[in-house]
Amino acid sequence: MSINVQLRSWIAKTAAPAVILATSAVALGVSAGPAEAACSVVTGNGSDNTAVTYSGGNLNLRYTPSSTSCLRGTIHAGHVLVYKCWWEGQTVNGYTTWTYLYDRSLAKWGWASDAYLPNVGSAIECNSVTGVGG
Repeated sequence: MSINVQLRSWIAKTAAPAVILATSAVALGVSAGPAEAACSVVTGNGSDNTAVTYSGGNLNLRYTPSSTSCLRGTIHAGHVLVYKCWWEGQTVNGYTTWTYLYDRSLAKWGWASDAYLPNVGSAIECNSVTGVGG
């Protein structure tokens, strides 16, 4: 078998699955968009599982506990939020804590300032936080 035939055979075996995998990831929405790829992400680890129904105005869900962090989504009145834990972040209206939470309506995790959350956010401090990217 010539080198050219061997090379074509190798490309057919390796490139096709890679194209299928990449196409499948995009079809499933797995890949991050350019804006998301540039955002720092901080996750909180805690034991709170308090569920609350949000009743305020539109509230930004962020990637990190800061109002300058990339926007993850918008929490609306009626959304059910599940608190995980709180952590110190940027001061908002005199509150220095932010709650790491799951918005069931958005199906997304993120941070919201305790200044706007029911019960002033989570009562449980995060055991740890983990930061990635940015």
